[in-house]
Amino acid sequence: MKEFRVTCGPGHRTRGWLPTRRRLPAAAAILALLLHGAPLCLTGGEVSAGSKTACPIYQSSTGGLLKGIRGHTFVPALASGRSTVETIARWEADEWTWILGGAAILLIFAFLWTEILRRRLRNKNSLLREWMHRETALKKRYEELFENANDIIYTTDLEGKLTSINRATETATGYSRDEVLGREGLDLVAEEYHKTAKAMLRRKLQNDAPTIYSMEIVAKDGHRIPVEISSRLIVEEGKPAGVQGIARDVTERKRIELERRKAQEAAEGANRAKSEFLANMSHEIRTPLNGVLGMTELALSTRLNEEQREYLTLVKSSGEALLTVINDILDFSKIEAGRLDINPIDFELRDSLGDTLKTLSLHAHEKGLELALHVAHDVPYTLRGDPTRLRQIVVNLVGNAIKFTDQGEVVLHVTVESQAESEIALHFVVADTGIGIPSDKQQMIFAPFTQADSSSTRRYGGTGLGLTISFQLTELMGGRLWVESTKGEGSRFHFTICFQPAHTKGDGLSPTGSVNLQGLPALVVDDNATNRRLLEELLSNWGMKPAMADGGWTGLETMKQAKAAGKPFPLVLIDALMPDMDGFTLAERIKEDPLFSGATIMMLTSGGHRGDAARCRKLGIAAYLHKPVKERDLLQAVQLALAPDRKDSKDAELITRHTLRQERRKFRILLAEDDIVNRQLAEHLLRKCGHEVTSVTNGRKAVEAVQASGFGGFDVVLMDVQMPEMDGLEATAALRALETGQPKRLPIIAMTAHAMKGDRSRFLSAGMDGYIAKPIRIQEFVNVIEQTVPPPQETEKELPAKPAAPEVIDWKQALATVEGESDLLFDLLRIFANEAPATIGKLRSAVESNDAAAIHLIAHTLKGSVGNFGATDAVEAARHLETTAQKGDLQHIPERFRNLEEKIQRVLEAIAILQSEVSG
Repeated sequence: MKEFRVTCGPGHRTRGWLPTRRRLPAAAAILALLLHGAPLCLTGGEVSAGSKTACPIYQSSTGGLLKGIRGHTFVPALASGRSTVETIARWEADEWTWILGGAAILLIFAFLWTEILRRRLRNKNSLLREWMHRETALKKRYEELFENANDIIYTTDLEGKLTSINRATETATGYSRDEVLGREGLDLVAEEYHKTAKAMLRRKLQNDAPTIYSMEIVAKDGHRIPVEISSRLIVEEGKPAGVQGIARDVTERKRIELERRKAQEAAEGANRAKSEFLANMSHEIRTPLNGVLGMTELALSTRLNEEQREYLTLVKSSGEALLTVINDILDFSKIEAGRLDINPIDFELRDSLGDTLKTLSLHAHEKGLELALHVAHDVPYTLRGDPTRLRQIVVNLVGNAIKFTDQGEVVLHVTVESQAESEIALHFVVADTGIGIPSDKQQMIFAPFTQADSSSTRRYGGTGLGLTISFQLTELMGGRLWVESTKGEGSRFHFTICFQPAHTKGDGLSPTGSVNLQGLPALVVDDNATNRRLLEELLSNWGMKPAMADGGWTGLETMKQAKAAGKPFPLVLIDALMPDMDGFTLAERIKEDPLFSGATIMMLTSGGHRGDAARCRKLGIAAYLHKPVKERDLLQAVQLALAPDRKDSKDAELITRHTLRQERRKFRILLAEDDIVNRQLAEHLLRKCGHEVTSVTNGRKAVEAVQASGFGGFDVVLMDVQMPEMDGLEATAALRALETGQPKRLPIIAMTAHAMKGDRSRFLSAGMDGYIAKPIRIQEFVNVIEQTVPPPQETEKELPAKPAAPEVIDWKQALATVEGESDLLFDLLRIFANEAPATIGKLRSAVESNDAAAIHLIAHTLKGSVGNFGATDAVEAARHLETTAQKGDLQHIPERFRNLEEKIQRVLEAIAILQSEVSG
């Protein structure tokens, strides 16, 4: 084969075959030359000098070709003549054209296929070299990662023997590669984790999902290393070849977790200690404070001179301020700890808000403010929520409004914001006419321990926690709290709360009984526009037709016009405190005028004075109620005042809040309380409300008393939680166990000074039905009892009808004894109330010394005294003791004495109630 020299550039020569890119053009050139000479003109004879052939080759070498190659084939043809030779030549030329053309095509395809194969082989070789290069780089990178990794990395064969370890393994365990390779991996694992390691290997061989295992490995020096191991199966040629594992040293993490756990336990311990301290302090402070406030309130309900009343009022005010501070600090601490809870129950919204505002009415009256409550007519009467927390918000906001308002009014509005099937959102607004809040301080007031006036000489006291607590409470109850205020123009505190529909359907408020209020005209005389508007709405909701007058003179003129039109007012509601002409003067004018004398008058006052009740009785006023008047109380009072039997009676009793309270259900109550002050306070408060009370000093005696009554002698049990011998929780558990099979459940109410989160749920889970926190507030006390004891319709089939309790004092007989001189009767009652305790003390001493003569004399004296008041039970008890002493029956004297002592005590309580009514 010839060698070609190809010039690739100036001064550059290359030996060998032509480059690939030039082989095809060269082959194409050779074929072109061959094809150009393909048409051979074969003639084989003489041709004239002038003749031409189609092929130059013929002229030069035809004869030679014919003679040397094919001459023997064409000899006969040549002899036949020129035309035959030319025909044969043309035929052979065409044959050669096709032969050489086919050869050229085959040669081209051969060159092309060879070139394609060469290129494919070259590309594959290039890819193979690249892949081998990458594999080498990856292997080198893996080895670097394997060696330089911070975690322990190892591989084992299928039998668990170590086949490789990295440098971190050597560093952590202290073993070199030569010391561990080929050994069982279990040799490095702590013995108690062998089962875990074997399970890990077994799961990997089963091609299980990746799992992290915690165990400990043992280093060469014996110390243990806690690790977390994750592993994977090594597969070669489709078959398991071993296991690779990564063990992460978690020593530092374990240390941090241990420290965090210790810190958490310490924090929880501190929180528990704080909670226990708060609970104990709450109990220790509230218990004596309960006695101070309760006894002070009882003392204020007796006849006192002005100096004594002033002192006791200051004591009560200071005690309530202290209680407020204690409650705020406890609640703020619970909020900080996230321990403030919400306890939803069914309750009547209007009654709850009315009772709450009652507690604030005295403070409002002292400042000369009108305090009012407006609940829209479409607000449901009964809801499910936490009335205690709602009361706390209202007390804080209304209390602040009263504090920062010097004149005008404070009004609580309640409307429905939204209502769905499972939720009712109410919108509350506390509006005042006070000093207002500057815009730049309206957000600051919600911060703890902060007030808008932060100067050292600020006028208004307080902890600054009330709004913070209220803000948190509204959020806990699904609402929010905000303020709108302008300095000098008053404030409007808005808050929303989400309630649920009550589980028990309330009856609402609607006129019932023998009095038909539909279309009944009524006149409201009040100088305050807000009060007039609220009373007008209430009376209209009951179907009445109210008219409004803004003062005494306007009221008289309105009554004259109505009389002249033949539509006199049968009912007149008068505000006691009005300018120009106060309510009593107006009532006197009405009673003196024959045209109006048939009208029933109800007196409403923001704050009573001593002797107001007596003036009402003298003027023939039917009712005397303190504002803000609860909707239920007002309706009840209107119906009582207009009752036919009352209008026909000349000596009808004055309707007061005590009268309305006595119209409520009377309960037989078992009181379990070991503290003598709290026990006497609770007894007085309950008996003052007309309830029958039996007292015991511990839980064991409470259980015995219920058993002795056959589980039917009491309507409810008030159970103190902390008592000797058997505490309230133990006594409750014992009663629940004993009442199995009884026809009804005995309601038990927890009565405790504890006020921490979880107390309520703890009491309820122990079998109790309600919860009262000390110090006891009489209205809350009574409300909780009424809410806990099932309504009469649910119990009247289970309990026999109970006869109505007789009056302790027959007031008609008492008045008849003094010939109707009520002032004389009051003086006698006061004297008896002052002297009776000393007389009972002398009688007790005589009983203890078995002095029958002294017992006879003192009992005789008491019999005559209480006989003047028509106290039949006390008279009978004194007579029995007198007779027993006269007979010298010393054995039965102590029993007779205790009976008389109890009856006298009830007389004294009845006198205290009367004195409270007289004093307003």
